[in-house]
Amino acid sequence: MNILDEKQQWCDTYLFREHCTYHNNTFVKDLTRLGRDMRDVIIIDNSPMSYQFQPENAIPSISWYEDKNDTQLLDWIPMLK
Repeated sequence: MNILDEKQQWCDTYLFREHCTYHNNTFVKDLTRLGRDMRDVIIIDNSPMSYQFQPENAIPSISWYEDKNDTQLLDWIPMLK
């Protein structure tokens, strides 16, 4: 995200593991913790379990694990703008 939005022009907050809620033996990114109107919030993640509280706000992605040829996020820039 630092490369896609280096000036934090589009995304000003990111959630990581430390922001998760532990629920049913998995980590869930509870977007309501942002305190924002949920119509203005999206999550992009490769794990459906991570967005199980707000699946309507999710954009599923593939796992990449340091694949230098992966361009999925770059391909989504026009849609995300």
